Amino acid sequence: MNKQIFKAAFFLMLLPIISYASSNDIVLTTADIIQEGTSATIHKRGSGTELRFSKNRSAMFKVNSLGTSYHQLTLTYSSKKYTPQLTIKTELTQLNVKALPTKGHGNFTSYKVFEQILLKPGVNHIHIESLSHNFYLRNIRLKELSSSIIHSIPKTIKSWENSYKSPNVYKAARGSSYETRFGKGGEVNYSINNLEEDAKYDVSVTYSSKNTTPKLDLRVNGMNFSHEDIEPTNGHGSSKTKLLLKGLVLKKGISELTLKSLGHNFYLKNIKFTKAETPQPEKITTVPGNISVVAFSSNSKNIQIANRGSSKEVRLKNGQTIEYFIENKEEDPVDFQLDIQYSSARTTPKIDISINDLEIETNSIEKTNSHGDFLTRTLTKTFQLAPGIHKLNIKSRANNLYFKKLKLAVPVIKKLIPLYQVNAGGNNTGSWFGDKGRNNEITFTDLDTKQSFYTFGNATSKELDLSNADIYFDNSVPRELNLDIFKSARQDRLDEQHSTPGVFYEFKVPKGNYQLNLHLVTTPGATQLRLKSNAKLNKEILNLAGEEKFTAKTIEIGIEHDADEELQIEILPLSRDVTVLLAGLEVLVSDDTPENHNEIPNRYIVSPKGTGNKSGTSPSNSRPFKDINTLIGRLSSTGGEILLLSNKGIYRISSSINIRNGGASEDRPVIVKTFRENNESTKAIFKGTRQTPWINNSNNTGNEFLRLMSGANNLKFEDIQFEDFGNGIFRIGQPISNLTLSKIRSKNFTRLVENYKSGSVSHASVVRLKLENIEALGYTRGVIRLKYNSKNIKINNLLGDSEQQLDQSSFPMGIALDDYVSNVNISNSLLKNHRQQRSSSSSYFNGDGIATESKVDDVNIVDTISSGNSDGGFDLKSTNTNLLRTIASNNKRNYRFWNPASLSSVTSLNPQKFGGGGNKVHFGAYGSRSFNVTIEGVNVIDTDSNSRVFSVGENKNSRIIINSGVIQTNENPDLRDSHTRVEFSPEIIFKGNNP
Repeated sequence: MNKQIFKAAFFLMLLPIISYASSNDIVLTTADIIQEGTSATIHKRGSGTELRFSKNRSAMFKVNSLGTSYHQLTLTYSSKKYTPQLTIKTELTQLNVKALPTKGHGNFTSYKVFEQILLKPGVNHIHIESLSHNFYLRNIRLKELSSSIIHSIPKTIKSWENSYKSPNVYKAARGSSYETRFGKGGEVNYSINNLEEDAKYDVSVTYSSKNTTPKLDLRVNGMNFSHEDIEPTNGHGSSKTKLLLKGLVLKKGISELTLKSLGHNFYLKNIKFTKAETPQPEKITTVPGNISVVAFSSNSKNIQIANRGSSKEVRLKNGQTIEYFIENKEEDPVDFQLDIQYSSARTTPKIDISINDLEIETNSIEKTNSHGDFLTRTLTKTFQLAPGIHKLNIKSRANNLYFKKLKLAVPVIKKLIPLYQVNAGGNNTGSWFGDKGRNNEITFTDLDTKQSFYTFGNATSKELDLSNADIYFDNSVPRELNLDIFKSARQDRLDEQHSTPGVFYEFKVPKGNYQLNLHLVTTPGATQLRLKSNAKLNKEILNLAGEEKFTAKTIEIGIEHDADEELQIEILPLSRDVTVLLAGLEVLVSDDTPENHNEIPNRYIVSPKGTGNKSGTSPSNSRPFKDINTLIGRLSSTGGEILLLSNKGIYRISSSINIRNGGASEDRPVIVKTFRENNESTKAIFKGTRQTPWINNSNNTGNEFLRLMSGANNLKFEDIQFEDFGNGIFRIGQPISNLTLSKIRSKNFTRLVENYKSGSVSHASVVRLKLENIEALGYTRGVIRLKYNSKNIKINNLLGDSEQQLDQSSFPMGIALDDYVSNVNISNSLLKNHRQQRSSSSSYFNGDGIATESKVDDVNIVDTISSGNSDGGFDLKSTNTNLLRTIASNNKRNYRFWNPASLSSVTSLNPQKFGGGGNKVHFGAYGSRSFNVTIEGVNVIDTDSNSRVFSVGENKNSRIIINSGVIQTNENPDLRDSHTRVEFSPEIIFKGNNP
């Protein structure tokens, strides 16, 4: 049986059931139709026929049964991307069926319906009505279920006595008996017959797992129960018993239980159904509705009750649990959420919620200012409650939790409408805007409202063509989704070939609550992604697992966006072994969210030489760019925008321009940015006088662009392209504050940001500098150099590729920090190909990705790659230096330290020498002073016998301390120099040479 078909059956709600009785399978075709009661039409396809249903069309079949018996239905159909929804009725029962769509009407598939039908002796009529369009039915197969695989409970069911098992599940002998062995993703199904009305059962399994922690999905009549807390066994010869469900309520008749293993090595002996002897609780609250906080059971011990005005409140201490009994009197399961009115007196609440001892996923709730300050919050995610009586436990894991109201409410489902739909790595598809070919560019979806999105970080990531791939659609993919977006995907990895780590998207939205839908394609095995945002997300780590070659999945993320800026979303692989295949993403908003009406800011419109009357009030009357300092001055008391027309030619700059004016405040800056008059326009382009294309060691190094002098505070330059400039496209010449460069593309230059004093001032420090989404390609000295007392520096999403440009005897450093620079945060960046060539092959060749000098303090580098540099990937002399999830590859010396440093989850790959003296090293501690470098989690890969993994320089007392990780080397090299002190934790895994 097709695995996709089996998985699709998980969509179905198990209702009262019908079956078919005969000694052989019966196949019903168009020849078995009764004309009366049939409105579907018969059509010929090839040598056969099919029954075509449009919405609300039906058909009636007649079949004889030899006796009363249960039968399984299998439908063979196509649906042309529509999700089939059917009602199937007989004289005895009714089924509601929802199956998976097919790619086209020529793509027929078979679908097994888990719900059985019960047929009476003699003539039976099967009536099928389609509730959806484009359902083409070829046949219905009726398979009699032997009574030997319908288990009357209570009973211990032998694991191999199942009604269905997937191909990677098999029966095997164990001693004198048998067991069922599961491969990863293996599933089995059991049919169980409850002979009593609304009986309660405890369900347990006896199993072994050979030192592997079992992870199971259990589904009973459409309700899903996941278990990841099952203890492993020492081996397959030993077994354990685990209670999976307590107090499971089953209606009288046949039910279906499906067990799926999410891991390998799960061996099942039996499943036991035991009658739950639960005494009738003394206090039961019918839900939905309010739960009296004092209506707790006698099992709750030492609960403190206090008066709060005219009401009462419950006070829980750390570790206390309170128990309530609740009853769902509906005939079917109901979705609920738990609301609580509480206070916590400046203590952040930590609460565990369980139903029948099964934990429910909770929301984080904030602390209150005092015990008189009460908040009402939704405490749980939506969960499903079966009919019957259930136990609700509330446990506090912190002191000072006071609550006076509890309510189990049916969630209000608000209609979500898409604000943005982006086809990642593809073209425009229906209503979806493609981001293909628009890297580091803004795409307008509505020019009138300036509604737009922006992409960065994937300039060199591959666009994967999946149009001919066999994609399995997981049940998380919405029915209404345009499946064409899965014909391509943005492929991204954590390596130097994929631009900056991860993919960055920015959406122009007002403050509010949103839902982000990520549409991904996963491959077999575990996949972990990390999300970063300037908004609050309800999920930050995504654990994904694909079970087919390509599996389409949709992940829904809640967003609280309360900043007066664009919504930013970054999607990063959690490790270098993970590939992101992003097919599309949507930002959705509730249909009752009020529209945003922002005031138009004060603004001037600018072109290279000016147009019309040159007033700057419109594109046809634009100011010339040479007036930029004057225009900033006119906005200095209010803040505002200076808009650079991008369709009026290139802005040619032959000499530097001094800027002495700035914005009103940090919250009211002056923003200089590109203005697009149509969706095809790109960034405004500025060109200087530098040699182009660059000839190594040329004397024509070019001019500066803007020299920022005292008064040039609170400025933001955004969405601009610079080409052919010298040492300082932006030169900070005097002390300034609050400078932001965003969405910048720069090509062929000496430095993007130079920090060198101008005039009689003693320094040119910058305070609060932000660089984000910077694409710097082809330079001789660096992307940025900072000096003096510059501080509070943030660099995020920086692609710096020197492209091996050479400038006589000087050498480049992607990011260079000198003097007393402090509080620097570098993230999601890639620095590569900083090279030096010297006349003597024995000379030391410099060229670093990131370099800091000894007086620099408080440097944090996260999710950043440095590769292909002729000296250090990370050459760090600073104090209070921390690295997290960094990758250094193909540098002569991947990591160089001259002061204490702390590293966590870092990777070092294959050092490479590009000439000159010095040996190849993964991690080195240098200088005359004694210090320690501590690494928590290292991943080293080296295939060259001439490398050193660890090296210590002049002071032989310096130590490199490795607490965990994997070191994989060629078997020949020494891991360290003879005098190098390295401390290895026992948790280190060595592959190759072991010291």
